[in-house]
Amino acid sequence: MPCFTHKQALKRSIHLAQTLRHEILAQQRKWLVLLALLDVEAAASQFMAPGLDCLMKWLLPGVR
Repeated sequence: MPCFTHKQALKRSIHLAQTLRHEILAQQRKWLVLLALLDVEAAASQFMAPGLDCLMKWLLPGVR
């Protein structure tokens, strides 16, 4: 374990917190997009839109 000064440790903690915040926001955006697509799919399924399933598979490979 490297020996950090207080200032270095503080900088590292701030950097890690910023990185974590960035990752959380990125994941949040992915979930919002997924939820929006699921809402669109639910609405479109009433009108029998088989092409939407293909579109979702292309946009979100591996989700289903």
